[in-house]
Amino acid sequence: MKNRIFQFAMLLAASCVFSSCGGPTPNTNNANANVNTNVNAATPSAAATEADIKRMITDLAAALSANDTAALDKMWADNYEFVSADGQIMTKAERIEAISSGDMKLESITFDDVNVRSYGDAAVATARVTQKGTLKGKDTSGTSMATIVFVKMKDGWKIVHGAPSGPLVAEKTMATPAPAANKTPPANKPPPPVNVNKAVNANKPAPTMKPKSNANTNK
Repeated sequence: MKNRIFQFAMLLAASCVFSSCGGPTPNTNNANANVNTNVNAATPSAAATEADIKRMITDLAAALSANDTAALDKMWADNYEFVSADGQIMTKAERIEAISSGDMKLESITFDDVNVRSYGDAAVATARVTQKGTLKGKDTSGTSMATIVFVKMKDGWKIVHGAPSGPLVAEKTMATPAPAANKTPPANKPPPPVNVNKAVNANKPAPTMKPKSNANTNK
């Protein structure tokens, strides 16, 4: 009986050693590949992000030029803030109210030389802004560089921050100089008339003075 128990124990130990040392190794390559595929699928490419941000900036310019607060409300995040050229910080509600009341009014705005840097679910765009408008009656027309920060949320990309990178520079209007007046050279004046008599008399020799003879007083 003891021998059978001993043999059974030896067989059990041998089977455990075989399973730990000689058994097949589980393949983890497929699992790692699946994880990498899922991560790459969830992370947007830099090119796709750049295209989305540039398209959104185009829509932003159209909405601002039309003072379309409904469209701006969808593009700006709830915690959006705007820093004006004079350093005034405005929340989303404050800026929408300023546009609705007419205190902030844009006739036109364009974004040129747009550069986008993506950081996964965040992106930063810089652009040269040219605008024509007023803020509480004060002219805000001019050109400046601007920085716009985007964050990708559940319902898509949202703008969380916008600010000019420098003061607005008014467009310089060069005054057109008046055409120079055509100066005509003075006409050649005729020489003054010559006095013939004076010329003749001038050519005559001067008369000679004859010496007076001494009168003979002894007559």
